[in-house]
Amino acid sequence: MIKQPSKPRITCADGAAHAEQAFGQRVIAGLGGGSPALNAHIERRLSAARWQAVEAAKRVRRLRALDARSAIITYGSAAGLTPWWARLAAFMPVVALTLGLICIDQFNLTQRIEAAAEVDAALLSDDLPPSAYADPGFAEFLKSPRP
Repeated sequence: MIKQPSKPRITCADGAAHAEQAFGQRVIAGLGGGSPALNAHIERRLSAARWQAVEAAKRVRRLRALDARSAIITYGSAAGLTPWWARLAAFMPVVALTLGLICIDQFNLTQRIEAAAEVDAALLSDDLPPSAYADPGFAEFLKSPRP
């Protein structure tokens, strides 16, 4: 008697591999030219979905770029918190400007006081008749240099 070759036994692992291979072949056949053309409505929906996905990706890239810029601007500190010395340094120009304006005001006040004292000293040291004080050119006379 001739012994016929027995069929190989298919185990679970072989069956799963065979099913995966069959599925892959069906996908390849579907992706090839064998499938019928999509109708216009589906093509428009797919085109709109692709456009929305591309726009969303652009927005994400822009936001990541802005986040990178803000990290650089905030000295790279975590969560956008700036150190105390950076906040203090931001107020230094305002403080310097305020102190400068106060110094200028004090200087002008001192100059006006000195000018008034000079005029008073000139009035008290000169011998003038009382009518000279009422003369409109008297202030100019006081400002003119003495010979």
